[in-house]
Amino acid sequence: YTSEVGEIYSGKIHYQYPNKLNIQLSDGRVIATNGKFLWTYNSATKICARQLVKEENVGGLFYFLRAGYLVQEENGRYTFNRPGDSDHEITIKVEKSVLKSVQWKLKDDIMNISFSNVVTDSSMKSSLFNYKPDPDSQLIENPLNRIQTVGSGL
Repeated sequence: YTSEVGEIYSGKIHYQYPNKLNIQLSDGRVIATNGKFLWTYNSATKICARQLVKEENVGGLFYFLRAGYLVQEENGRYTFNRPGDSDHEITIKVEKSVLKSVQWKLKDDIMNISFSNVVTDSSMKSSLFNYKPDPDSQLIENPLNRIQTVGSGL
């Protein structure tokens, strides 16, 4: 990923079907999910945030698919957008069943991420997706993780 000011970020992405993802950036930041929780870790601040992930709370592409976005496919290029709204768009490029790039467009801001040296390996351990922050990190739980039942008096 190259930022607007030319900073280049690199890292490793591990994905395991279904719903498991671990992204480790070269600067120490981590985004990981085991399908139940999502962790985001900032190594500069040593803060790790943990969010409960449930189908109705999932963002990303699941949000777009449920929020009236249409998908158009042409030669391995998938574009998600809303009819009549050219300000918001996600484009995903896939070659030979492997993700090659993602582009997010929000009004005039565009972020491009490209993937290289992609290796498919089914021998990843599930523990890779259960992120454990450094012991000296601060863990922040999203207060919405506490689910309240109607009529429970909470």
